[in-house]
Amino acid sequence: TDSHTALAAEKMELTDTVTYTNLEAGRKYSVKGILMDKETGAQVQAEGEAVRAAAEFTPEGPDGTVELSFRISGPALAGKTVVAFEVLYDDGKEVAAHEDMDDEAQTVYSPGIRTEFINNESNSHYAEAENPRNFTDTVYYTNLMPGRSYTVSGTLVDKSTGKNLMIGGSEVTAEKTFTPEERDGIVELSFEFDCSSLTGKSVV
Repeated sequence: TDSHTALAAEKMELTDTVTYTNLEAGRKYSVKGILMDKETGAQVQAEGEAVRAAAEFTPEGPDGTVELSFRISGPALAGKTVVAFEVLYDDGKEVAAHEDMDDEAQTVYSPGIRTEFINNESNSHYAEAENPRNFTDTVYYTNLMPGRSYTVSGTLVDKSTGKNLMIGGSEVTAEKTFTPEERDGIVELSFEFDCSSLTGKSVV
């Protein structure tokens, strides 16, 4: 996304641009980074190991930048906020560090959602196969950017086939655009459709 918001995709890459000052030109240095979970203060784990990145470089002048690349499975970060910590080494000795959990420049937010889908007439997850029936899908979101416009879209799926539910030859969908006031909150999608053909079926 080229921003501080990251889609929790199957594979993702986060780039940490480290700005250094007062190094000795022509001398070899190394910089190491680790991702931290802002909520827990613990190291971010992927497949049982901390997520790290490292680079060696030889500056041409005293000031400049070097990039660290963190590669991670995105779904593990859904709903999380991660912060990059960095340490600079000269001949194996630590000479500088930047480890600030509250530094927005070091922070990446990964939005997450979970939902609850209920029948409005019964206020439960069960519905009579009649026409029409009304349903509400409550979407609980985390880590969105307040003041930014988002759109949430929903599509109903036949659980037995894994395919989109078709009623009267059309998919059953709902969509809403909203602007959150806070990073975490809820938004509701409304579905109304003919359930008379759904006896014995489960819909997700």
